[in-house]
Amino acid sequence: MHTGVSYFSSRTLRHVSTDLREMVAQGCTYVVHCFTETDLAYYRETMREIAEATREAGLEAWFDPWGLCGIFSGETFTRFPLDQPETWQVLSDGRRVGAACPNHPETRKFLREWVDACAAAGGEVLFWDEPHFYAGLWRGDFSGAWACRCVVCLSFFHDRFRQEMPSQFTPEVRSFREASLLDLLTEL
Repeated sequence: MHTGVSYFSSRTLRHVSTDLREMVAQGCTYVVHCFTETDLAYYRETMREIAEATREAGLEAWFDPWGLCGIFSGETFTRFPLDQPETWQVLSDGRRVGAACPNHPETRKFLREWVDACAAAGGEVLFWDEPHFYAGLWRGDFSGAWACRCVVCLSFFHDRFRQEMPSQFTPEVRSFREASLLDLLTEL
C-alpha cells in the first residue's frame, strides 16, 4: 500500500527535510507538495530543491496545482486572472468572476507552462486537485448562478451541441462542463 501526505506552505529546506524524515518514519511513500502560483513566480529553484530532498528521503515527489487560476482546489489566492482578465469566467447571470475559464486558450497555455515548471523541478506525479468551474457557494455567493458562459464556452458549446448555450443549468450544460474539465486534464 502507498501512503502519502499533502505538504503545504513551508519552503524552508531545513524544516522540509525534518518533516520528510518524520513522514518516512510514519510509513509514507509519497508527498504531495503544493506548487502554487507564488512558487511558480518566485520559488522554482526552491521547489526543485524540495523535490530533490523528497526523493533523497525515499519518497515520491508529487506536485499539486493548488489554487492555480481559480480552477484547482480553492483555499489559496490566484494571481493569473488578475493579470489576464480576458480569461475570467462569466456566470449565467452575466457577472464576471475572478477565476479563469478552463477552456480559455490563455488559461491552458499558463497551465501547460506550470506542467513544464513541475517537470523542470523534478516532480514525479501531478495531482489534479479538485478541478472545477467557479463555485459560488465556496465564496458565499448564494445566487445559484453557474459558470461558464464566456465567449469561448459559448462557442465550444455551440460547436458541440449545434445550439446556443441555455442560461439554465441543463443536462447539456452539465455534460459540457464535465467534458471541458476532462478535456483540460487530458491536454495537461
